[in-house]
Amino acid sequence: MPKRLPILLKGPYPANAEVARMLGILPQRARELERMMDEYYRQERLRLTHAGAPRKAPYDPGRARDI
Repeated sequence: MPKRLPILLKGPYPANAEVARMLGILPQRARELERMMDEYYRQERLRLTHAGAPRKAPYDPGRARDI
């Protein structure tokens, strides 16, 4: 398999469509990849927000209220 030449970026970052075109990715596949990455980042944000949530305190009979 021939080695792919590096893609050089000059100036501001190109749009996603331009990068997909340079890589030879079809527009439909580029949209699918974009949706997949959006979903991945959404799941990662959810995971990180729940990771910082306080854990349930262990049962302490001295702190239990009488009902």
